[in-house]
Amino acid sequence: MRARTSVRIALAAAAASLLSACATTTQAGPATTANPRSGIATSAVATSNATPTPVISSALTQVANWWTGGGQAQATKLASDMSAIIATTSNDPTTMGNACNTFSGDITTAQSNAPIPDAQAQQHWSAALDHYQQAATDCVAATSTMNTDLMNKATTELTAGSSELSAATARIRQITAGG
Repeated sequence: MRARTSVRIALAAAAASLLSACATTTQAGPATTANPRSGIATSAVATSNATPTPVISSALTQVANWWTGGGQAQATKLASDMSAIIATTSNDPTTMGNACNTFSGDITTAQSNAPIPDAQAQQHWSAALDHYQQAATDCVAATSTMNTDLMNKATTELTAGSSELSAATARIRQITAGG
């Protein structure tokens, strides 16, 4: 019982962090495309003869485009998943296990999507997703076996993931504020 309460508290903190990141608005610049070989995003700028000329985008534009191009949707989905876990009753391990399984699948999807085009933010985002994935895996196992130790481990991993997510969010905010 205490372990599930701890999981809910850790999830609530993580969901709040994700939702605050989702509420951050950024101003996207021109549409960009990533050059898979160089890893540098470029945008098309019309010249007088209307021929697109690639230019290197600013970190702000690249991160804003990542956010509006799917990053925000990923973060919102993960926050929704955490809210679903929080909403489960402590005496319904099946529902909680199913919610943790959904969370795991959405984390896998987020891990397979484009990285944040800032090394520092991406490092924290990736670490957050890794911690969340392990937490979800342990939550599923804990709810199916009623293993309190695994549930406590999931709580610890959620807390670590939330710390990494906070660091990623802080970095994204620093970039979008022009720093």
